[in-house]
Amino acid sequence: MASGRRLMFFATRDDLLRALKRVEEQVPLTYRLCVSDTADVPAWGAAATIPDLGPIREGRWNDQPSYLVMPAASPFTLHECKSADGRTARGVYPVGNSDSVVLYPGGPFADTFLFCGEFAVGLPKPPGLDLVGAFRRALRAEFEWIANNFVGPGARELAESGLRLVGSTWQPAKLDLKLPKRRAK
Repeated sequence: MASGRRLMFFATRDDLLRALKRVEEQVPLTYRLCVSDTADVPAWGAAATIPDLGPIREGRWNDQPSYLVMPAASPFTLHECKSADGRTARGVYPVGNSDSVVLYPGGPFADTFLFCGEFAVGLPKPPGLDLVGAFRRALRAEFEWIANNFVGPGARELAESGLRLVGSTWQPAKLDLKLPKRRAK
């Protein structure tokens, strides 16, 4: 689904890096791992330097790593709250980082599936929509638009070789994204 708040895509690591590089050339970005139990949050200044960007380790979409993406010049706020036992819980969220988006990169899993990725804005009236617009333009330039999803060229090749385009390994095959045949040139 593509709307002002979410962009869904299927991509290999190379597909995604090409699209992200287009945005990084316009505005320097910082990528932060969304789950963190420490104040020392892993961060990268370019998508190409994120070591695990792309392959999925677990068979469910929501088990994949996600990244808070924001302009490098923007201040970052680590979300902290006290738990019932008095410990401080920390997390990397859009809350307090209004010009950010969350990237779920998607990618291949178990030589059978290619998981859907997503750029999402989780705030009611987010300035992060500007960043979503930049990602949308980059995806339009590099990917095909198929059934409300962007599909990268590498993802198309994997699908044509037999990988299922999915949101979950539990999803029945009838819900997979089906690609139209390539047009003859």
